[in-house]
Amino acid sequence: ADTLTAEIDTRGYYEALVIFNVGAMSGSSIPMGLHTSATSGGSYSAVSTAAFSATTSGDQVKVARILCSGQNPFWKFKEESTGGTNTFGLSVLLIPYNTGDPDNTTMDFAV
Repeated sequence: ADTLTAEIDTRGYYEALVIFNVGAMSGSSIPMGLHTSATSGGSYSAVSTAAFSATTSGDQVKVARILCSGQNPFWKFKEESTGGTNTFGLSVLLIPYNTGDPDNTTMDFAV
């Protein structure tokens, strides 16, 4: 079944770290890809260069980095699994632009 995530507003962010965690699978594959829109709640289109290859076996973790500036600012991720029941999770960590804080005094820690 096709599933879209909630909308993610990437305005003001530099990049995103995307973690696709595949658990148990009884279906044949789970493709997962980025869809973007120029406006909030607008029409979303697939970004062909920002898609995980179709996962065909469980217990995998896939990771990608996406620069926010090269895309429309509103994102959704879409999975298009085929057959059976598949278990997976998707995490998107947005990383802000450098705020001009070279000493990281506004951060709890920096490594």
